Amino acid sequence: MAQETASINSDRLSLEIRDVLQNEEISAVHIATPCSTHSAFIRMALEAGKNVLVEKPISLSSFECRELIDLASEKGLIIEESNHARFNRALQATIEMVRRGDIGKIQYASVRWSNAARLSDKDVLFDLGPEPVCMLGLLLGDSPNEVSGLAGAYTKSTHNELIHIFAQYSGVFAHIELNSLHPRMIREVVLVGSNATLDIDCLNQRILQYSGGKITEIPITPTDAIASEIRHFIGRIAHGDFAVDHAPVKTIETLEIIQSSLWRRVPRVSQRDPLQNPNHTAEQIPVLETAVGLLEIVHKGANKTPILNEGELNPDLVSRYLGMLEKIGLVDGGIRPDQEKAYVLTTKGLQFLIDYYESQRLGEITDNTRRVLQAVGLGTV
Repeated sequence: MAQETASINSDRLSLEIRDVLQNEEISAVHIATPCSTHSAFIRMALEAGKNVLVEKPISLSSFECRELIDLASEKGLIIEESNHARFNRALQATIEMVRRGDIGKIQYASVRWSNAARLSDKDVLFDLGPEPVCMLGLLLGDSPNEVSGLAGAYTKSTHNELIHIFAQYSGVFAHIELNSLHPRMIREVVLVGSNATLDIDCLNQRILQYSGGKITEIPITPTDAIASEIRHFIGRIAHGDFAVDHAPVKTIETLEIIQSSLWRRVPRVSQRDPLQNPNHTAEQIPVLETAVGLLEIVHKGANKTPILNEGELNPDLVSRYLGMLEKIGLVDGGIRPDQEKAYVLTTKGLQFLIDYYESQRLGEITDNTRRVLQAVGLGTV
């Protein structure tokens, strides 16, 4: 089909990558293959002396991403990760409005990023996630300092098809939905500011501003983001602009942290739990159970490193639980000579476990357990 429709000579078309890499007339390649193949093809291209424009992400590993960027720098070649957000006129205009302070202080950001539903062997986090994460970095001028998420595969796929990511950006809460189950392609961003709210349709390059009860469409002249990006890439080659950009490494690092934080199911809500109290929400019971589980592990004499390997909790969350338990005096985190905390159960912690087991047996909460339950349930974790 390409031979019949392409605007270039048919002898320039090939199904073999080596034909491209061995052609000395070709100085640059654009890699738009499945994510899992990016690293190998980029390395082959750089070793063959080709400049590289690659669709997101450069690699599925931040370590390998850094290696490839360094390899390009060593060889005096350009490696550029496709970033349509930089060339999408609606997003460009949004960044300008945010920097001018048009919508005031940003308080909340929401991103919905979906592909039209189709069978796929790609994990939606690395397939769709790089662009929203990078884009929020441009809009908020920061990287998230806290992330967590919920993921699942709901058809026959073994890969995540739907992910909800919750992130904190220096006072700005953000929610990202990545979805490969939706019947339509969606690229939407909502920014809630102290003065106005922006609703950005990235596909159609439209911006609606909500302020003072009025809805105003911001005038935008749409651009062909992909063509603009390719022209920019060619321009860099022509002008010898070999500046090194490590931003893609930070994006992949953020995705790796999100991946480690993902829950594979919604936490269970027990309707009739003997520890349930009208003054506490059902969500606090799993928190209490997790705290008890960690106390039991500490009671066995485990230090922090083995504890971090227990169960399905991510290390950051385990550290928060242990910090909370230490704060309320149930564990003591002394420092060993190797500078690692060695947690031990305090007398108060041992009494709490005894009271907890007694509460389970009796089906009612003892005073000591109630006090700790309140401490856990007040959002300290």
